[in-house]
Amino acid sequence: IFEKYEVFGGCEALESINIPASLTNLGHNAFKGCTALKNITVDPANPAYVIKDGKLMTKDLQTQIFPIVD
Repeated sequence: IFEKYEVFGGCEALESINIPASLTNLGHNAFKGCTALKNITVDPANPAYVIKDGKLMTKDLQTQIFPIVD
């Protein structure tokens, strides 16, 4: 479970990321401090995440992962 961890936290040079179908557990702080991150894509077969209105969300649209919401 990655929820407690900032998986990519502080990766200031990270500009783009593709979330594959196999990545199904990503915490809400995963991209904290990723100031250059502008593009996230999600494999349509991913059962956990989706891009909605330019935001990375859980598939049920209950939790916004990125952009970071305090």
